[in-house]
Amino acid sequence: MNPKSLQEPQPSAKNPSPSPQPFKEPQRLQCLRRHSLFRNSHHRCSFGGDSHSGKFITWGSTDDLGQSYVTSGKHGETPEPFPLLPEVSIVKAAAGWAHCVSVTGLGNLGSKYHGTRHNVGFEVINSISKAQGIRMNTIQSMALIGIGSIGDVPILLAKAQTYMNFSGESAGPLATYYQVSLRHILLVYDEMSLPNGVLRLQPKGGHGYHNGLKNVMGYLDGSREFPWLSIGIGNPPGNMDVKAFLLQKFSLVERKQIDTSLEQGVEAVRTLVLNGFNNHVYRFNLGQKYKYH
Repeated sequence: MNPKSLQEPQPSAKNPSPSPQPFKEPQRLQCLRRHSLFRNSHHRCSFGGDSHSGKFITWGSTDDLGQSYVTSGKHGETPEPFPLLPEVSIVKAAAGWAHCVSVTGLGNLGSKYHGTRHNVGFEVINSISKAQGIRMNTIQSMALIGIGSIGDVPILLAKAQTYMNFSGESAGPLATYYQVSLRHILLVYDEMSLPNGVLRLQPKGGHGYHNGLKNVMGYLDGSREFPWLSIGIGNPPGNMDVKAFLLQKFSLVERKQIDTSLEQGVEAVRTLVLNGFNNHVYRFNLGQKYKYH
């Protein structure tokens, strides 16, 4: 997918900021779907992105053991890679935790929820989008999406455009459409059991009575076998209603802690994408646990 196709027109008095456009499958992806490498794989990822080396990466076949194949070349210099021509090079992807990753933030749709505790998952996605230069201006499967990369790993960023408790209606079909394996679907959401601004990165786990996460699991056949990044928002004070607490904006002190956690969340996602669940993630979680002690 050529990122140029996702560029937004510049807003003006006569040409106001456009709304996100419905997804239209590009010819490159249509060809990819017809290609035998893609067709014969059991677990595969059907999106690509710009790498930092300036090459376009399109993943043709990926399984849970990390066996992937990729065509790459600079924009404007590479012939249409599918169907593959003899002169188009095919290289085995470098070893790593993932050869494509979907990062989906959970939250509520609408400007009135901006900055509320229940929408910090969206804020992490916004921070990754800004840090990696990934434009998010396409609607697919009831999600606002953007495609880019971290290092040479293609990344699909998504913000479910449903209400929190129905997040699976977006996250499930999106994962199915782009055919991302479960262990490479990273969900980002708010967590009351963690102190405000404390992050936790885990390879899998239960929903912990988080209705948005529970709904997503239902759309992923009840599986818990996918990673998640939770952002602590603390517990309601006193007898405050939980719903009112979740839909409330942060105090100034809390906001400062959250802003710091957003920066740390971006680095955590980068580390995970490039290295997987190794000692780096263990040290990250340990540091988060004691960050305010």
